[in-house]
Amino acid sequence: MPVIYRSVRCFSSAFASTVAGCPMNYSAEVIDYFENTDHAGVLQNNTDDVYIEQSGVVSRELFELSLKIDGDRIMAARFRAFGPPALIALGEWLCRQLEQKNVGYLFSMSETMLLEALDLSGILVPVAALVMSTVKAIGERVN
Repeated sequence: MPVIYRSVRCFSSAFASTVAGCPMNYSAEVIDYFENTDHAGVLQNNTDDVYIEQSGVVSRELFELSLKIDGDRIMAARFRAFGPPALIALGEWLCRQLEQKNVGYLFSMSETMLLEALDLSGILVPVAALVMSTVKAIGERVN
């Protein structure tokens, strides 16, 4: 049974720009994705058309992505995350991008694409890599 966790929106906009006491200047777009997580959660895995993959790293960041795929189209996407605001924002951005796209889109994505989409600092490459490892794992299962 997978670990259950939930992203908790306990940061105010002012606090969202500070992680563990270290100033991190997030763009208004990152804060907006962080505060408006319409895709937080998980899709029910009771059919063959739902794929769920989870990735984690030593620093305790976790990312889970679930996709409902019909034929070659991604019909729905949900994520769960435990980690910095940037990870939660990337999860929301990713789900918005994936819905209604062809499954092949999974293979066109990269860490650089994620960082550039939300104008994130290079220091967050490990966060983008965590998200992409999950995307690639689902892509391999679907293919």
